[in-house]
Amino acid sequence: MVDARMVFESMPRRDVVLWTSLIQGFVDNGESELALVFFEDMKLSGCCPSSRTCVAALAACASSAMREEAVDVDGKLVKRKSLETGVAIHSEASNNRCCEDVFVGNTLIDRYAKCEKLEEAPKVFDGMAGRSSEPPVPREDGKLVRIQSLEKGMEIHSLAAKFGRCEHRFVGSSLVDMYAKCGDMVKARAVFKRMPSRDVVVWTSSIQGYIDNGESELGLELLEWKENPG
Repeated sequence: MVDARMVFESMPRRDVVLWTSLIQGFVDNGESELALVFFEDMKLSGCCPSSRTCVAALAACASSAMREEAVDVDGKLVKRKSLETGVAIHSEASNNRCCEDVFVGNTLIDRYAKCEKLEEAPKVFDGMAGRSSEPPVPREDGKLVRIQSLEKGMEIHSLAAKFGRCEHRFVGSSLVDMYAKCGDMVKARAVFKRMPSRDVVVWTSSIQGYIDNGESELGLELLEWKENPG
């Protein structure tokens, strides 16, 4: 990231793609505080954040929240600093009409969950375009899942397995995509690993699934595995 920052600072012009790449780079390398600093610098420079920039900034906020101690606010435990930062990013995303983006909406829901502010999640969900009809809810490990859709999908998966259809590439790819959208990447990966052959569609579904579920590091690991299977 030192070299990345040097290249960035040497650029005579910096567009939204360049800013987003740097911010995402800090997030991916565990430097969420610097990612948020550069997000603020980007706005001060007059460059308008895109939906992808907001996703990166929210991911940085969620990462910071994981390390922040919750404090009591009106009888509720809240991660105040991360919550305030996230609300500011949410406001910025709303002003730029980025909240309708499914990726931004999913990340906002995940961020509010990590900040112990789950009552905000339905409001975000209601404003999302192209969303599922079922709002996500937290389970014991803190991950957000769509329980009804997940249960129905598991029934279909069981039926497909009964008739020996799971090895079919299209069925396997659809199952991976379904589990990812329901928030269960453990089952998505299990299906993925059992597939005898994998095309670009199933690889993309798996990698995107990790990103959408706040596990971008695992998404990058899967990409590395695809590029270097040995």
